Amino acid sequence: MSGSSHRTHGSSASYADISARHATDNHFIKVTSGYQLGRDGADPNIIISISLANGTIDLLPDPNILLRLPPVTRRNLKTESFTTRRTGGFTSLTASLSCATLAVVIVGVGLDASLQLSFSELRRAAQEAERLGFESLWTPGSGVPDPFHVCAAWAEDTSLRTGISVVPAARMWTPVALAIQAATLGQLSSGRFVLGLGTGGYGQKFWESLGLPNRPIAVMRDYVTTVRQLLSGDTVTYDGPAIRLDGVSIGVHDLPPIPIYLAAIGPQMLKLSGECADGTLLNWATPTRIAESRALIAEGAQRVGRDPSAHVISMYIHVCIDSDALRARRALGVQVLRYAMGHDDDPAVARNRGQLYRGLFAQMGFEDVLSELEDRRDRGASTGELIDAAPDELFQAVGYFGTAAEAPSAYARLSAGLDEAVVRIVTVRRGLEPVIEAMEALTPTRVNAAV
Repeated sequence: MSGSSHRTHGSSASYADISARHATDNHFIKVTSGYQLGRDGADPNIIISISLANGTIDLLPDPNILLRLPPVTRRNLKTESFTTRRTGGFTSLTASLSCATLAVVIVGVGLDASLQLSFSELRRAAQEAERLGFESLWTPGSGVPDPFHVCAAWAEDTSLRTGISVVPAARMWTPVALAIQAATLGQLSSGRFVLGLGTGGYGQKFWESLGLPNRPIAVMRDYVTTVRQLLSGDTVTYDGPAIRLDGVSIGVHDLPPIPIYLAAIGPQMLKLSGECADGTLLNWATPTRIAESRALIAEGAQRVGRDPSAHVISMYIHVCIDSDALRARRALGVQVLRYAMGHDDDPAVARNRGQLYRGLFAQMGFEDVLSELEDRRDRGASTGELIDAAPDELFQAVGYFGTAAEAPSAYARLSAGLDEAVVRIVTVRRGLEPVIEAMEALTPTRVNAAV
């Protein structure tokens, strides 16, 4: 699927033909104009019925079908009439459209340790997310509570997909340990788990500290390849630059499909993700950057004969919603500048982030802004002073701060080009209440109404 197909406008279309077909490992709903919805593990003989409510077509009868599989674009269709027919094991629908078809982004929620929620509060937040219509729950890949335990609890408490974005694979894990954890979650959740992998750091010193070559593309190719083989039930023998396995198995077969997403920012990692991963996890990207990333992912997929339209592009979008817009701006500003300027309490973390994200923000048009802020920092300016000096455009290019009323339209703008946009919540106040308020402001219904 090309980048342009995710936002398609045009009232000239007179119909859309949506049909179900079964593949070896996926169940797809395919629209003739090229949009598709993945349905992993769905019964090939299930009768897919169509419900028209508020102008939205949903697939029934099992609502979990929408949640089990990789999120892909859905469409709002205002219909004048529709007919269905069943042939063999398949049901198809033909709908006459009275307006343009518009892309609908899948909306998830991201919760992390900075919110200072207890384990029980994280569980309650997940239940609220499901009640409000969110379709996935995500947590970062390190810290306390352990992200695999968090996802396990979420899988028990809700019917939503859960995901880790991202596990710092090279820094903390072996492929075998990762595969065992992911397999366990795949079993517990009946396949509603996504494993996001990243390097966990950057630069020569980082790789030297791990005893690995400073070849991040090769390292992550090794991780994605071996973890996927282990999750497939294979006995793996592998000899790569970073990983060597000799007849290793995790001892289980017939696991539910466990998608592997790769964190990627630079062009070579984006191409690698297209080559070998099921999805890509972007970060701090503008809509223009998202489109550029999609093209590179497609290039990588096509290079090895994979279908780019089956690849999911997901990203955290940081938001701070509060009635005090100034405090919200400062809270979001802390998050943005930690990455854009490599600012962190830990100098090593700051240095690693700065090597990658400083370049990303510069490429997105903020070189002059960041150079001026760095001059201020070198003259002794505090983080608060730097945030106050930064232009709103820097923060609004990659996130949202402000009141609830304007949040959906801003979020819809920032999510352009994504298959799944994850609301990464930043709060001014501690506790569960502001987290729920942020979710209430950015429900999928509100966001997609603003598309």
